[in-house]
Amino acid sequence: MSDMMSNGEEKQYYWNVASFVAIVSFMPWLVRYFRHCLTSQNLVPVGSILFISERLVGDKGFWFWLFYRVLPPFVLFGFGGETLVWYRTEYEKPSDIFSFSGFWFFSVSAFVIAMGVWRTKNRGGFRIPGITVATPAVAPVFVSADSEDTDETASIASFQEAALDVGVPQYWTNETGTSFDQMVYVKRNVHPNFDELLQSTYKPIATQDRLCPHKTCPKTPGGCPCVKPGGSPGLPTAFFVRRVIRVEDSDMWRRYVKKRDGIKEARAGDLPLHPFSPPIETDEVADRHITTFEPLESEYNEVYLWHGTKVRAALAIAQHDFRIDLAGSGAGTMYGHGAYMAESSTKADEYAQDEDGYYKGVFALLLCRVCLGKAYYTTSRNPDAGDKVKAGEYDSTCGDRAASANTYREFVVYDADQVYPEYVVLYSRGYASDEDNVRNLAQAPFQMQLPVYWRNTHLNPYSESFAQQFKARQRTYDLIQKLVEGTSTWIGAKVVDARRVESSQMWTRYVDFKATLHDSSDGGASQLRRFSSPNELDGNLEKGHALTTVIMQDHDAECVISLDNFDSSINELLLWHGSTPEAVASIAKEGFRIARGSNDTAHGARFGQGAYFAEDLDKSRSYARCADGVYHLLLCRVTCGDFWYTEERSQYNAHNLAREAGKHSVLANPKG
Repeated sequence: MSDMMSNGEEKQYYWNVASFVAIVSFMPWLVRYFRHCLTSQNLVPVGSILFISERLVGDKGFWFWLFYRVLPPFVLFGFGGETLVWYRTEYEKPSDIFSFSGFWFFSVSAFVIAMGVWRTKNRGGFRIPGITVATPAVAPVFVSADSEDTDETASIASFQEAALDVGVPQYWTNETGTSFDQMVYVKRNVHPNFDELLQSTYKPIATQDRLCPHKTCPKTPGGCPCVKPGGSPGLPTAFFVRRVIRVEDSDMWRRYVKKRDGIKEARAGDLPLHPFSPPIETDEVADRHITTFEPLESEYNEVYLWHGTKVRAALAIAQHDFRIDLAGSGAGTMYGHGAYMAESSTKADEYAQDEDGYYKGVFALLLCRVCLGKAYYTTSRNPDAGDKVKAGEYDSTCGDRAASANTYREFVVYDADQVYPEYVVLYSRGYASDEDNVRNLAQAPFQMQLPVYWRNTHLNPYSESFAQQFKARQRTYDLIQKLVEGTSTWIGAKVVDARRVESSQMWTRYVDFKATLHDSSDGGASQLRRFSSPNELDGNLEKGHALTTVIMQDHDAECVISLDNFDSSINELLLWHGSTPEAVASIAKEGFRIARGSNDTAHGARFGQGAYFAEDLDKSRSYARCADGVYHLLLCRVTCGDFWYTEERSQYNAHNLAREAGKHSVLANPKG
């Protein structure tokens, strides 16, 4: 061969052959890697730059077209697998791309980076570095790792096997074909529809079922003097919505639809069923707001009715359905053991009660879909009315005390599946003496004591202890994945496990701290304080919003982690915290421990003593330890209060400066 080529040509020939062999050797991996990149959500892969000499491919033909016209337009530079720059160009020959030495610098660096990703390959196939997420309050929300599954994990699996096969209201966040069991905050701009429904069904009439608020008067027909107009406090003159929660439960909804279909089938020969006269009082408003109240099957007397109770009892019913065996335990059984409903908000309010503590002055009505079918009509007491329904003669009872005593109609069903508690409406009563004050109070957002998506949301965390971790549902995974992608430059990061932490002890400490940030000097309704938000501190209102908040605002997260239950007035944020798997597990069980009197912290103390959080996942990940390609992080509720703001690169006494200035936290924004 040396006889045919000069020394330079011979070297070039061997170089070409070596290049070709190298490319062919790595081509299967490259094809596999690029296929993954192009099917991932990020669409920006890390890859090696391919090069083949001009002599090997020639200046024309397929190889020239492939390597000079196709691959070069997608040159990818990778730095640590994090920061990527995608150049799309077109070149006539390799020398136009970069110099020989420049080519080797980039191709070798890209190859090393690619091998860094390659090392995460395991026997299960190509593995993207993943993260396990947890949240404590300063209060955790999601937690990971080796914690045991609870009963909810098993129930999730059974729900997934029995996806809902019947239609759901169009305004629900969940859809047919899925399984779900969630309570969802109704947005505040929809609250006026419920205010209208409360007021339109209000009647200024008291009955013996409205108990004396002072507990001094016996049960009195027509109500005691204390609850009549002009009494003290008198009869409520108005009801003001504080919070509305929608119940989306696929299993409960399936049972309701099945029961409704059964009534339709049984009464098909009785059509038309006797309509209620006058019409049910909720009908007019419900028909007017079809994007809030799904059109009902009025042909079979499907209606919206109220059911009054305590806040925690309403939340428990929303979680676990009505208990017919307990019916009548609070107000008697005029028409037998069943679920008692009212068309009038005033009548239902007679059974509603507040409670000492967090929900003092807050009452609850369940707004239920009820399929009454063929109703047994009576104007007098009849404890045996339920027997007629059990015999199949009727489907429900209508006790018309409006006709016989000028009070109210009540409706009773004897099968829990005949009722679907679609909304929990929390409200406050307005009286003649303080109606304006209560109206003003209702303008401020009302925060639930516990998040409604918690399994233990109906419990009192001060008197009923719980410490559990629940495997997150798919919608929660999806939101966390969006948070990961939106707060990081980490390409290909995937959430591999997420758990929610529900701890009464941690949560009560957290809520108590939040309460200290509000001014309650008025002794009644708290007058909320407001602290400067992060975007207000650097003088540029258009920038500086917490990344996690922006992402959650851009996605419908009300059924997962509702922003509506974050108190923005005291800078309550959702932030990342990275650490070792052992530390994450410990924090999820016991909460954060902040050392005082020492500068010895796990990740240094550039800005003083404290627990460090970030809106940027990359920052928190730098503190986490990777084990088998998995990072453990906490996604936390953090109440920051009033910020001590600094743009210094470090400020080791920031915690002291903040404390001296009466601040609650430090916001470090180096160089602005």
